[in-house]
Amino acid sequence: MNKKSKELFTESIKQAILHHVGLFESQCEPLEGYESFIYKIQYQGELCALRISHSLHRSPAQVRGEIEWISHLAANQIAVPSIKAMPNGDLLCSVADGNGGVFTAVCFTWLNGKHSWEIKDSPWTPPLFEQLGALNGKMHRQAKAFSFVSPGSERPQWYDEKELQIEDVLSDTDQFVASKYNHLNHQIRQVHQSRDDYGLIHGDFHRGSFLLTPKGPVVFDFDQCKFHLFVADIAIALFHAIPFDRTDAMQQSAAELFLKRFMIGYQQENQLDPKWFNWMPALLKQHEIKVYAALHKRFDITDLDEMDRWSQNFLFHRRERLLNDVPVVNLDWHSFAAELRNESFVAVS
Repeated sequence: MNKKSKELFTESIKQAILHHVGLFESQCEPLEGYESFIYKIQYQGELCALRISHSLHRSPAQVRGEIEWISHLAANQIAVPSIKAMPNGDLLCSVADGNGGVFTAVCFTWLNGKHSWEIKDSPWTPPLFEQLGALNGKMHRQAKAFSFVSPGSERPQWYDEKELQIEDVLSDTDQFVASKYNHLNHQIRQVHQSRDDYGLIHGDFHRGSFLLTPKGPVVFDFDQCKFHLFVADIAIALFHAIPFDRTDAMQQSAAELFLKRFMIGYQQENQLDPKWFNWMPALLKQHEIKVYAALHKRFDITDLDEMDRWSQNFLFHRRERLLNDVPVVNLDWHSFAAELRNESFVAVS
């Protein structure tokens, strides 16, 4: 989280927001949040999650855009959390921080489910990959026809993201990484786009952004939703399905299995021109650098004990891989696109 946001979130700001929502301190249980303050609350007799974010991260208009997008998905029977109205009937409330910025609060219904890693007999298997692909495909299909209602509420284009300035985060000795990132961004921005392949994406579609329920996976955490190539959402899902604690061969095998089964589900809900998979190496590298920089921002990387296991595994030899332009995963993307084009992926029971 932005250090300035933490400094600005005073007790008086917190109490003002709780007053707007009609809550007392004792009704809030703080939870871990990456870019926002998250609380588990009892609201109007229902268990909910209260998220409070600063305008240094998201403006109130952008938060309203996120709400509109989630509400649209829910209205079209896509498994997402519902948004609870504030006492005044609005779906968000904002409180000025006294320094020219604002904190914005949103209340989401609590999701009664579990992460895949919390379940004893892990369901992280091909049938779930297909379910996730179908869910992602449904979202992209809805994005093709979606328009924002509130003036100024549109979410950012991917190249206008402000929360992570690569050059500012990395040390002088790592500026070659920032240079690679900027070069990739320039290349990707030159790609011709249409509503069939470019629109609102989740932007953080991975194992930590959905819960498993008796009715299937429910996706949440739309804080990173933005306009980007649809295949970029698929690249993020693939990236976070790679077991970075395994050998390169095992990473490749796991990635290939995940993506093939993911696309079986995806193609049942949305059609995407296979040509876009030729851009997968660039999109994976783009995300790899963003994660590399984000971890440098979040941790003192010289202190392994400070980091979680996933971050440790990801960063192992990561600088050398970036320096030598080693692909995130070395799949034959031309052949993969050809298989998609020939519809040769067949669901396996």
